Amino acid sequence: MSLLQSKLLSQIPHLVHGFTTRNSDLPDNGNVSLSQGDPESARENRKRFTEKIGISAQDLTFSYQEHGTVIRTVSSADKGAGALDFETSLPAADGLITSEADLPLAIMVADCSCLLVSNREGQVIGSFHAGWRGVFANMPFHAAKAFENGWGISPKELVVWISPLICGECFEVGPDIWESFKREWGDRFTLEDPLRIDLPKLIRHQWVDSGVDPENIESPGLCTFEQTTLFSHRRGETPNGRMMGVLSRKK
Repeated sequence: MSLLQSKLLSQIPHLVHGFTTRNSDLPDNGNVSLSQGDPESARENRKRFTEKIGISAQDLTFSYQEHGTVIRTVSSADKGAGALDFETSLPAADGLITSEADLPLAIMVADCSCLLVSNREGQVIGSFHAGWRGVFANMPFHAAKAFENGWGISPKELVVWISPLICGECFEVGPDIWESFKREWGDRFTLEDPLRIDLPKLIRHQWVDSGVDPENIESPGLCTFEQTTLFSHRRGETPNGRMMGVLSRKK
């Protein structure tokens, strides 16, 4: 099981994290979604991934993702929601945040971004999902506010990892969406001929604009549409799959 990890998050004691990839040597190409592809293969791939990073697949904690900015504070009572059965996921939320230990927060993506975030001491962690709708609604701002409002953690104290997602060269959109982004965020993040939006650039801008130190923001800079070692909804593969980002803190 191959995975991606953050150098910055790896430097924080007691944090455990990782991001799965697409791998033709694994069952169902490494898909880890119970709602896409073969569920039994997904459970096996989850087991291999979690064993590699030192947590239990049964503890993975998911919510229904609906492309919004709702952020849910989770506790040990929520542990394992969605781990074995998609229908047991927590109610709709695109962000999970906690200060409790041994509670792996999981996010599913293909071309969308998974944002793994912690304060520098590793006391509070969050996993967030942001597709184009979540980026338009400024999920990074809402995520930073959740740390600040819940625990008094300043954005300056946050460390952020941005997963691979579809890049600006590949993310083509219709004129309505393109115009909406241009009105809301200016022309630094829109491209023409054809109409495209640079989501990775905008996400980084939103984190910095929310007060996060640019040196504390990390991304591998990989495009899910271009890289066949990553799942992409837009690439149109059949069967398709999902990747998973996980962040947890040990006692």
